[in-house]
Amino acid sequence: MSDTTITELGRDGIDEAVDVLTEAFATYPTTAWFFERSPVARGEALAALVRFFVTARLERGEPVLGVRLGGALAAVVLVSDPSGGASPSTLADARDALWARVGDAARARYEAYGAALAPLLHDGASLHVNLVGVRPSQRGRGLARRLLDHVHVLAGTTPDDRGVTLATEDPANLGLYRHLGYEVTGSTEVAPGITAWALRRPTDPLDVARGLAPRLSGLPWAIGGSVLLRRLGIAVQPRDLDLVTTVAAFDAVAARLADLFGPGERPGHGTAHSAGFMRWTRGAGPSVDVMAGVRAGVAEAWSWEIDPAGIEHVDGLPWSRGVDWLEVYTQLGRHERAEQLRRHLLERR
Repeated sequence: MSDTTITELGRDGIDEAVDVLTEAFATYPTTAWFFERSPVARGEALAALVRFFVTARLERGEPVLGVRLGGALAAVVLVSDPSGGASPSTLADARDALWARVGDAARARYEAYGAALAPLLHDGASLHVNLVGVRPSQRGRGLARRLLDHVHVLAGTTPDDRGVTLATEDPANLGLYRHLGYEVTGSTEVAPGITAWALRRPTDPLDVARGLAPRLSGLPWAIGGSVLLRRLGIAVQPRDLDLVTTVAAFDAVAARLADLFGPGERPGHGTAHSAGFMRWTRGAGPSVDVMAGVRAGVAEAWSWEIDPAGIEHVDGLPWSRGVDWLEVYTQLGRHERAEQLRRHLLERR
């Protein structure tokens, strides 16, 4: 496969983005219904609607992302911020021009569709996927997943993280979305024979780690805790992201996270203490804990600091060693976690 780097499209990419999405949604369930009574050809009407969507995202400063194969744009995703505030006044004129072109009947149906779906998406997310489309000739290459994974990382780097929402009227899409961690939150009939499903995906701690990786470049840090256990194949469901660094680098790591998430907090750490410990609570998303120089035991006789030479890099992310976390869990009295990890390490011998 050609390079599938995600690129952010600007105004010079509007025509390409419109072409991709118009081709991708030509046979989508709502397309024929929207424009059944339009005075212009269906393809022309769809292209006009898509152009408005793309322009609206750019006018609001929201992401328009694409993937190129062999230099040609193959897939596009449009993303909006549900709490992004009022739209620029120029969009009102563009909207009026759109409906004047494609007709009042199309406008009435589109607005009825939006009204039917709105109650299912009222619980605001950090980001909403408006459209994600792949040229039919390029389907089956995982491009939609690549784009959505990137959106998940964007949500994971917001201070008030509330996950990602989207809607689909194609039941064939539900399997992919569920595989990516989305859950159906509701459904409604938006037109005769056309059902819309609303879906929501909470941010995975690994999304946060992927978003932090370029920001922490050059500093010693690694993923530990339950996210590490899950990577090792241990059946846990991480709800936060534990990061470890050295005592010397702790302040620098904490400063970069504060630039992204705002001020952290220094909560009590139970029976354990660390030379450095900070927590960032991020809306409904996973919290992020950063620690360095962990101490525990009577008079804090036991201590541990990560060795940068022992960090393992997998899929572009740095990971702590399982044997180190076995000792951490044991010393901190996390006996169930320690036993899970001990069994795993014994099985690998």
